[in-house]
Amino acid sequence: MKHCFMTMCFAVLAVSTVLAQERKAVPPPPKPTDDGPSREVSMKFIQDKMNDDGTVGYVITGSDGSLKP
Repeated sequence: MKHCFMTMCFAVLAVSTVLAQERKAVPPPPKPTDDGPSREVSMKFIQDKMNDDGTVGYVITGSDGSLKP
């Protein structure tokens, strides 16, 4: 009797799992209408803008607030 009950519970679980997976079908996201400029064009634009500004420097700060060159 226990074996039959366990088999029926497993069958119900398997069927409910299959039905749940079928309902979760999500359509893919829409594709953008305009891809925009390519990566190379974007990088060239950034490089040109940085070259127009001149020398670029930076400072790194540590977690203790100290400045590092």
